[in-house]
Order: sequence, then structure tokens, then C-alpha cells
Amino acid sequence: MRTPKKVRLDLLICLGCVFADYLGDNLLAPSYDSFISEKGPENLEFGISTSLITLAYILGRALSGTVLGSMSDFIGRWNIIVFCTFLTSIGFLLQALSWDYWSLIGFRLFTGLVGGTRPVVTVYISDWIKTPDMLTFWMSLMPVASSLASFIGPLLGGIVVEADTSEPLNSAYIGFALNFTGFLLMWFFVDKSPRDVGEKLGLAKFLAAIRPGSHKEVQVKEGEEASMRNPGPMVEWSGIIPFILACCFVNMGTQGWSVLLVTMQQDMGFSSLVMGLISGWCGIAIMISQLLFLPFAMKKLHWTITTLTIFGFGISTCIIVPPFAEKIWVICIVGAILSAGLPLANLGVFTMFPRLCDVSVKGRVMALTSVSSNLSKCVSILLCGVLYDIRKWIPYAMLLAVMMLGVLTGVVLIRLLPKALDHRRRMNLAIAVAKTSRSRNEKKSVWLKRGLNDRFAFDALEEQRYYYLAPFGVVKVAEIDALLEMSKKAVDRMPRLCFSSKAVIIPDIMKFHLGCWSTRMLEAHGYLNWDACEEEIEMLLKNGFPSLRGGPGSSSSARLIAFYNICLGHKAACEAYHAGEGDYS
Repeated sequence: MRTPKKVRLDLLICLGCVFADYLGDNLLAPSYDSFISEKGPENLEFGISTSLITLAYILGRALSGTVLGSMSDFIGRWNIIVFCTFLTSIGFLLQALSWDYWSLIGFRLFTGLVGGTRPVVTVYISDWIKTPDMLTFWMSLMPVASSLASFIGPLLGGIVVEADTSEPLNSAYIGFALNFTGFLLMWFFVDKSPRDVGEKLGLAKFLAAIRPGSHKEVQVKEGEEASMRNPGPMVEWSGIIPFILACCFVNMGTQGWSVLLVTMQQDMGFSSLVMGLISGWCGIAIMISQLLFLPFAMKKLHWTITTLTIFGFGISTCIIVPPFAEKIWVICIVGAILSAGLPLANLGVFTMFPRLCDVSVKGRVMALTSVSSNLSKCVSILLCGVLYDIRKWIPYAMLLAVMMLGVLTGVVLIRLLPKALDHRRRMNLAIAVAKTSRSRNEKKSVWLKRGLNDRFAFDALEEQRYYYLAPFGVVKVAEIDALLEMSKKAVDRMPRLCFSSKAVIIPDIMKFHLGCWSTRMLEAHGYLNWDACEEEIEMLLKNGFPSLRGGPGSSSSARLIAFYNICLGHKAACEAYHAGEGDYS
């Protein structure tokens, strides 16, 4: 399914904002040598002086990612992106006006503190794009945007420095212009995400969320099932944490390489323009990896996300080569391999996190990922700067160990990821049922007096193109029979959209999506023997019906087969569960 043109334009503008934000990493890198020589502190070595300038920006972005990513769940993705792009442009302007070394560090810290676009843009994209293939494609453009910044940033910075060596920080004006342009485009042309609009996110909702007393626990009434109130965890940590660790290892590798590249400039004596060209070559390698190799690996080689993670870290172990072969062509080859491999290893966290957490906490999960990755960058910057001043080869050995840990993390993911995805699918169903029970039937006596046909939970997430169908409350075998008979009648009616909420109880919607019933399908499908399937029965009783696929991707017959299969299984589960209890026969 192709992305609509307007959505494509909005997402490309957001990626442009990420590009402008990431210029802060290395736009001024060609200026460091001349700036530190002229205005750097006398009591600091060159390695640690360079690390502190880079560290100030990364540390600020680590803090901003934590706060702004979480706030986007309440204030809205669009509002946060507009806020960040405007203040980031001001930060670049202040960097250009820095008068000494410590003022530059202070202004870079400020720019990082207000530059939290990447985690919020990642969640903004996941709000619009739901199909796994298209989500992988759009998330693969994220490292392309950062690679363009790594290519164009040092190149433009080197050109500006060579043009006017008396003012090495003039290149920051480029960052100011690009970020302010992104702010104008976001303000006038980009739409709010579906969650921003559907949940009416804004400052008022954020203030309501932090108001004292707004998070008081709801008392569960006596006799009410706890599963109705507590459907399950909102995040599959067994799958998320390894991806966050992999993201941290990737960022340690990329940021460590950026610092070591600056030290190579001093050791080997090449100009700022040559350094910009090396960074540009690395950026080209990232684009080739994401735009050419990634589609080939996914579609032709049928690699999984975990395979890409292991492969990316595996080839990145070449980081150990440069200190033993100090030649420009060796640096170019190693830089290209690192630039191609590490983004592949980092792709999993951005493509899998929407499938491993509930939609209401995506911003907070990305905030945690952002702060973890940025803190790992800070650690890498400090270690590389300090270890380089001790012995030149030590930081390369440290990064080699990090790459090996990344390979080990990928191996662990092979075992943990399938279980986490399966558990998340079942929890999504339980959450949908719990939301329906809370919104429509707060009192237990209400749903006890209603038949199953009238308390059939329906939760349609249109942008995800699938539907949840699940009964809740006490289910009798006779009610399952009535539901099967209702399906056989195949009453073809347009749905009555009586409620504005997406979580409603309307049997007509169910009949509309199931389509026309066929007796041949009933006879061909047959009956399943659930008596010997205790685990499946327990799962059905805990979670209701498993999710039933629907929408344009499934035919009417496929949906009918799935629905009837589920009904039979649930009927058998009820019979097994209520064996010997006359009230439920």
C-alpha cells in the first residue's frame, strides 16, 4: 500500500528537520582545529577539548529526548517538532556568535537541549505508517537524513573555514538558516498526526495529566475481574531492551568514529576540506546501504531484523584497523564499512518499537531510547578522547569490544523477539477489550443482563487496517451458538455508527465486515478438537478471541473462515471451562 502524497510530503519535511538538527553533530567539526588552536583552553589536551565541544551538544540532546519524547504523548508530535525546530535555529545562531571556547560549549548545550526532533519524528512517522514494509522503508530514511547531514555538514563547514579562516564558526549560520526554514515549512504545510487529532493532544491535556490527583488508581469493585482493569503490560521489555542496547552500541560506534576522525586530521595533517570529503564518503556509504542493500537483503535474501543487526555489527569490527595502517585510503574503506553496517544494526529499534508497545506510550518508549543512545554517545566521546591521549590504539580496541557486544545482542534477539511479538499481539487484544468494558459497562450488573450479541467488543484502528473482535464478561455456550447462527444469516447491512468512539459495541459492524456466509465453507472447515489443547483454551479464556484480520488485504471468505474457526474454538473452551456447571451449559 502506497503512502498518500500529502503524507509523503509531510514525512519528507519532518525528515528534513531531522537533517537540519543533525547538522549540529558535525557542521563545525572542520572548525575545531583552528578554533581550539586560537581560543581553546591551554590546560586541556586537544583530544579532550574536541570531546567536550561534541559532548555538550550530545548531552543536551540526551536530556531533551527524554523530556520532549514523553511530552509528545500528551502535547502532540506536531507541536513538539515545531517548538524544537524554531529553538534549534536560535541555538545555531548563538553558536555563530560565540566569543570564546566556553561560550561555544554553553550554546551547543542549549542547542542540544532544544533539539529533540529525531525521537518525536520517529513516533510521528509511526503514527501515519502502520504496515511493516512501509514502516521499514520510512525508518530506513532516518539514517539517510543523518548521513546527508554527515556528508553535507562537514563539507559545507570545510568550505566556509577555507574561505574565511579568521571566523571559523561562520558555518553555524548555515544551521540557523536550514532549521528556521524547517520551522516555517512545519508551521504552514505539515498536518498533525492521526493521534494528535484523534486524541485531541495539546497543552491542556498535558496540564491535566500532571495535575495532582489525575493519576489516582481506580478502585476495582468487589467481584470484578482484575483483567478488566489491568489487561497487561503496555511495553514488551524483553524485546525492547535488547534493541535499545543495540542502539546504544551503534551510537557509541558512530560517535566514537567521529571523534577519532578529528584526531586523525591532527595526526596525519590533512586539511579541513579533505576531512569533509572523508565524512561525505561515509555519508554516501550510508545511503547506498539503506537505499540499495537494505531492500535487496529484505526482499531477495529474506533477512530478518535480527539478521541485519548481527551483520551490521559483524562487519563493523573492522574499526580496529586504522591505528595500524595510517593511510587515507584505509580510513576511507573502514569509514565506508562502518557507515554501511551500523545503520543496518540500528534499524530494528525504529521499525519494531511500534509493534512492541501500546500506541499510548510510544513517545515515552522513544524518549527512553533517545536518552539511552545519547548517553552512550557521551560515554563514547569521553572514553575516546581520554583513551586517545593515553595511547592512540586504545579507543579503537574499546570500540571493537562494543561491536562484539552488539553481535551478542543480535544473537539474544533471535530467541526473545518472536516471543515478545506474540505476547504483544495478545496484550493488544486484552487492552482493547478492557477499554471497551470500562467505557461502556462500568457496572458489572449491566453486562450480566446483556447477551453476547449485545456486548461484542469492536475496536477498529483504521490506520492499522485490522480489527479486534472479542467478547467480554461471562460467556455461555448457548450465546456462542447464537453468535454462529447470526453469522449464518449473513444480514448485509451498512454499519450504524452510533458512537464517536472507536471502541464500541455494534453487532452490525461485525456482520458488515464478515460479509456473506457460505455453507460450503462451513462444511469444508470442519470442527477442531480443542479438548486436548489446554494451553489454547487458557489463552482464549484470558484474552477472548485472538485478533481477527480484516480490511482490504483480506477477502470475505478468509475473514469468515477465521471468524468461524475462532467461534468454534471459543465454544469448545467454554464447554471445557464450565464442565459440570449447569448455569453455563
